[in-house]
Amino acid sequence: MSTNVFSIYKSNKQKIREHGERIDVTSTEMPALKGMSLSLLRLSESGFREPHWHPNANEISYCTKGRAKMTVFSPNNLRDTFYLEEGYLAFIPMGSIHHIENLGEGDAEFLLVFDNPQPEDLELSGSIYSMPAKLLGNLFQKSEKFLAECQKVGEDVFVGSMNKVEIMKNENPSSLSMNVLESNLQVITKGGFVKLGNAHVFPGLQNLACYFLNIYKGGFREPHWHPNAHELNVVLSGKARITLYTPNSIETFDMNPYDMSFLPQGYFHDIENISHEPLKMAVFF
Repeated sequence: MSTNVFSIYKSNKQKIREHGERIDVTSTEMPALKGMSLSLLRLSESGFREPHWHPNANEISYCTKGRAKMTVFSPNNLRDTFYLEEGYLAFIPMGSIHHIENLGEGDAEFLLVFDNPQPEDLELSGSIYSMPAKLLGNLFQKSEKFLAECQKVGEDVFVGSMNKVEIMKNENPSSLSMNVLESNLQVITKGGFVKLGNAHVFPGLQNLACYFLNIYKGGFREPHWHPNAHELNVVLSGKARITLYTPNSIETFDMNPYDMSFLPQGYFHDIENISHEPLKMAVFF
């Protein structure tokens, strides 16, 4: 079995709450990873991912299912609120606090990719638990006793539930979001197509990009390499066969839905559709 392919669902690093879960694949679970890692976040109906930030990594999120709202707070009191559906990308700069709310019926699901093989989380609830109750009481104009009672919970909320019903309206475009399925930067051939979500069409991106790759039955992505980027692939549907040429070996491996593969910068590779349906992949760089 190649060390460059891994089934997301087989990761032992899972954080599960009543209203959602996150499965992480870092360099601990997949040692081949360099400079990148991935999480699969699933929120049940009315679930939300609490406000948090990543002090050591930028994040790019790809919505694979559902309808959601994201808010990102950036330096200089900037706030971006936007809505996400299947095919939408969101970019969260390193250190920016953000949260996600599931507004649809059924689950919402996201592929989260970081530009660090060991990304760190800091949760808003955890930060509250760490502060002196007297200080928080003065800050929020509540009694020290009240805040001390709040701090007894002691565990990060991570994922919670809300009752609010909201209509999605993407009226004000955000520099931190785009629909990659509607990207004007694309390549179309008889074998399939790729929609590009990079800094040319998504200027807010820093150090990360995401493409949507669709290869028709019998098609393939021609052999190529990326001289300036690592590549992380996730199969959304169909079945892929990848051949990877490295300085020390030639590896061929197959990928099923929710398998991920890592192809190091500069390594020669190709992607073949070996299923009887279109092969759909989210490709991160």
